[in-house]
Amino acid sequence: MRKKLVSMMLCATMVLSMALTGCGSSQEKDTAATGDVAATETGATNETGTDAEVEFTWMHHMTEDGKRQWVEWCAKTYMEKHPNVTINVEMVSQSDYDQMLKTKIAADDAPMIFDMERTSLAQYKDAGHLADINDVAAGLTDYDEATLLEGQFNDTQYGIPVDMNGYGVFYNKDVFEENNIEIPKTLSELKAVCETLQEKGITPFGAPFSESWCTIQYISVPNYIISISKDKNWFVDKMNLSSSFADDAGFKEAMQILKDFAPYYGDDPFATTWNDTLSGLATGEVAMTVNGSYTIAGVTSINPDARIGAFAFPTSEDPSGAVVVMKPGSSFCVYNSSDADKVAAAKGFLSFLTSEEAAVQFVELTSGITAHRVDTKTVEGIDDINAYTGDSVYVNAAVTEFSMEYLVAEYEQIVSYLMGGIADTDELAKKLDEAFATIE
Repeated sequence: MRKKLVSMMLCATMVLSMALTGCGSSQEKDTAATGDVAATETGATNETGTDAEVEFTWMHHMTEDGKRQWVEWCAKTYMEKHPNVTINVEMVSQSDYDQMLKTKIAADDAPMIFDMERTSLAQYKDAGHLADINDVAAGLTDYDEATLLEGQFNDTQYGIPVDMNGYGVFYNKDVFEENNIEIPKTLSELKAVCETLQEKGITPFGAPFSESWCTIQYISVPNYIISISKDKNWFVDKMNLSSSFADDAGFKEAMQILKDFAPYYGDDPFATTWNDTLSGLATGEVAMTVNGSYTIAGVTSINPDARIGAFAFPTSEDPSGAVVVMKPGSSFCVYNSSDADKVAAAKGFLSFLTSEEAAVQFVELTSGITAHRVDTKTVEGIDDINAYTGDSVYVNAAVTEFSMEYLVAEYEQIVSYLMGGIADTDELAKKLDEAFATIE
């Protein structure tokens, strides 16, 4: 079982974090360093870009129709405004993106604009591949500050996310309305909703546990609300063994919630795929799932008439325990090239990508959530997420999460717990402490 779970986890980790290994040589670091000096000496800034004729590549992995349209619109619009700049757009599948980026950098053919998760961002920064973009960030006067932290290290901005994902419960609104179901705000109310749905022959939760990244969402959302929102060093403390699972009441509480709702996860969650869940939500055979705001587009791509809403996941009998988790998307970066004109042009383009004009277009084309504060209506489910404010929202930004080996260890033990191989949360905590202690 361990071999199978590790294989599943490796695939999921590629999708979730595109973690880097062995990136950058000493020669590449030296080239990047001289590039930073050259850019400074020219006096080029993100405000003016450059008057020189410049051609560069923007490499991305946004394969969804709406996001691809946004990418094409951004490149076309910017080139119309700046005819001296030519932007070559290259789309790469998410599973190949990390390796392709490393290959291009090694071959001195790096794209000037690319994006990555925070874990990878730190490694590329340490390798000297990322330009300092404090000047770009300084121009973002109406941007979510917590989102900007996602791309910062030691007060230096190396990446800027353009979007955010909201995590919680996504549900079929027609199913709820037809069965006179109100939005639950407490655990007992959520359980009552599940009982009502089961009596009607509707699967309460689509739980696609055959895909490890989906299982991780069910694990993560309650734990983010109960534990990480109160301690952003939670992951680091677990990895360096300064905090144990055995003494972590919040983690045990989150895992108990996960187990308590297992009777409502369908007949065979470990044989259920993400596409099964999307299809079930699209037809109304499934009422809810725990995942991110991209769920909405996934369902409506199957059934454009499906009405998908969202609500905060309840974690207690106090309605204040229902919190939406917001996570910044990938950070857009500028390659630290030795070509000062390319750096200046790329910074100018990044300023456009993070502008209000581009944000409005992003919302209109993707029905997504932008990091730029814009007053634009979108689809019902996104409006539901945006309606949460203040303490009912937790923004998970600038948080160092588990590295791959710890993520695999956590995943294996929690899956065993869900499948009945581990009796209770105390035994689960003990197993996790033992597993983490063996990781070097």
